[in-house]
Amino acid sequence: LGARLFEMFAGLARDRAACEALHGAGRVELPDSTDPHLLSLVRRHPHRGSFAMVANFGDATVTVPVGALGLDGARLVRNGRPST
Repeated sequence: LGARLFEMFAGLARDRAACEALHGAGRVELPDSTDPHLLSLVRRHPHRGSFAMVANFGDATVTVPVGALGLDGARLVRNGRPST
């Protein structure tokens, strides 16, 4: 179990390092959500781009348009590669 947890956290650290928008100079916003089960976070860096995260703490699947987060034209990226 310890090795699996270590690998999970190491993967998260690699993902964070690969996302330039998470650089410490970015500013963080918490967009309002009409769904009380959602927590949204947007981090904007003036030169390195934007990052958005939406966490669903409810039981049902929810779809959130990226435009609602002010990120029109955004794309999903995981491990530094576009997601399919």
